[in-house]
Parts: sequence; structure tokens; C-alpha cells
Amino acid sequence: MQGGCAVALLHGVHAALGASEEATRDTLDFLLAGVVFVDWLFFACCGVALVRLAREPGAVLLWRGSVPVAWTFTALAAAVMVGAIATRPAPSAVGAALCAAGVLAYAAFCRRERG
Repeated sequence: MQGGCAVALLHGVHAALGASEEATRDTLDFLLAGVVFVDWLFFACCGVALVRLAREPGAVLLWRGSVPVAWTFTALAAAVMVGAIATRPAPSAVGAALCAAGVLAYAAFCRRERG
């Protein structure tokens, strides 16, 4: 399923940019730039999740500095995301839109399962 989605993205972006050899490089560059944004978005979410889990009652931390390190990591991940938006806004927007579509699809699926 994931491979099929990747092929569909490659073909969709490639068709939008044209069929030349340069367009092929631009296609891969566009998708890679979007993936960088989305990767760091999820890394930042992992940092926030670690802080949230560490604050649960009875949470066992490996060492006392883990929460400040998690916040620092989250801030740095957010900085990379801002850099990705500043340098390549279009691929970052496409990546954000795909993530938003996934969140909406997940919410609809969960609502259907509960209802």
C-alpha cells in the first residue's frame, strides 16, 4: 500500500512538472523536500509525546534530564520545520496537506468504528 502511494505521488508530481530529464530530478527533489518537512513534524510530535508520558503518574524516567532534552529536541525539530518552510514552501505545504488529509481520514475511520 505504501509503495503504491509512493508511485502515485511520483507519477502525479512528474506529470505536473513535465516529462524531461530535468523534470525527473525536480520531481524527486520536490518529494524529498516535502518528506523532510513531514519527517521533522513527526519527530517534534515524538518529543512532545515523550514529555507527556514522562508527566504521567508513576512514570519511570531513565534519568532526570530527559524532559529538558525532549523539549530541546522538540524545539530543534520545530526549527528544522520552519527552515523547510522558508526554503521550500510548496513541498512543505503539500506534505502538510497530505498529513492533514491523513488526520481527517483517521478521524472519519475512528468515528465510523465507534458509531
